[in-house]
Amino acid sequence: MGACAASAGQVLSFAAVGFHGREWWTPAFALAGFGAAGRFVSSALMFLLMPAPAASQPVAIQDFAARIAAALPPGATVRLACVDDDGQAKLEIARLLSARGLRLTEKSDDATTVRCSCLDNLREHACVAEIGDGSSRRVVVATHPRDSAAADGRDPIVAVESRPLYVQRDPILDVASVGNQLLVLTPKTVMLVSPSPESVTAAPASRIITTSRVWPRDLRGRLRTTAGGYEAFLPGVTCRGSTTPLTLVCADEGEAWPIGIENAGIAPSRNTFTTPEGLSFYDAASLGDRRWLVVDSKGTLTFLDAQRQVVAKGDVADHAVGLKAPCNTASYVITSPRQAEAESADQVRLSRVSGGALVPEASTLALSGVLTALWPAQDERAAMAVIYDAHAGRYEALHLSLSCAR
Repeated sequence: MGACAASAGQVLSFAAVGFHGREWWTPAFALAGFGAAGRFVSSALMFLLMPAPAASQPVAIQDFAARIAAALPPGATVRLACVDDDGQAKLEIARLLSARGLRLTEKSDDATTVRCSCLDNLREHACVAEIGDGSSRRVVVATHPRDSAAADGRDPIVAVESRPLYVQRDPILDVASVGNQLLVLTPKTVMLVSPSPESVTAAPASRIITTSRVWPRDLRGRLRTTAGGYEAFLPGVTCRGSTTPLTLVCADEGEAWPIGIENAGIAPSRNTFTTPEGLSFYDAASLGDRRWLVVDSKGTLTFLDAQRQVVAKGDVADHAVGLKAPCNTASYVITSPRQAEAESADQVRLSRVSGGALVPEASTLALSGVLTALWPAQDERAAMAVIYDAHAGRYEALHLSLSCAR
């Protein structure tokens, strides 16, 4: 399990606030540390795990339950929220915690929430538990060497990969590929640039966005390429143009944005979308079969059915996007958990969609700054992320995708 495996019994403290509402033109933060593990993951995967049925897990569940109990006060009331393929791990952990004098409840009032999942990586089996919320959050890990004889028949390990696309000092709202060049949308212009500094032979072409609108504090924008050119979407503004040569015409009118789920666009002075049913949300991740996971206006992960009706709610997050892996037909979601401080560097986490729940893959990518945008590609095989690195004073667009390994 990478750096965490070296300290299987270590209890880590995390804290979790949202991005939405941060001013994109003035963010300031310090890169969040991750204890001993942070030295190994400055810009790479922190964990590389995959879910496995609880019955096949050789991790000593007794030891895992003992570690959870040791991190809680004697006789504490616990709400267990464990995710596994057949539910057996949760039942066994509940039994063992009860035997240690802890009281199990399904109610969240006055109870400490314990979220857990048992997973595999290339070398070992692991059980991970998050105990509590907010600044008091702790993480307990128990590991066991993996049986190499059974490894060949296992499903591929799916993880998040990041590839840099473009960097500049001014804010970036979205980017889109046009041949071997990139369209870059900013609050003031649309630019056509080369993603490789070595191939730049002239100043990038740019066109000014003309509008009478006053942008909201948390400005968002979206690009879509078309057969004849491109479209740019901003709150209450729609622009269209060609790339050869670069042209741009804008109108103060709103339209549905190309984010997959049906929406009414973003109204002027706002930063949220609205479904035809009236649900306000920030981001939407496709779960397949016309089902969706959205980040609602309060920052809660909300599951929608095919009729866009709320069927369940999960944790808080700032961003979410749906992705497909090249090695299987499962649906995956990348989320950006809320951080303890608005100045903290962000991270993105990968989960697999299983029924009406997200099963943590525990593939976590540490970012070098604040995540300001996360948009899906049209084929759901990739996503575009924008981060602001205050230390370097620049915005960076990243290409996110899923990789598979055995």
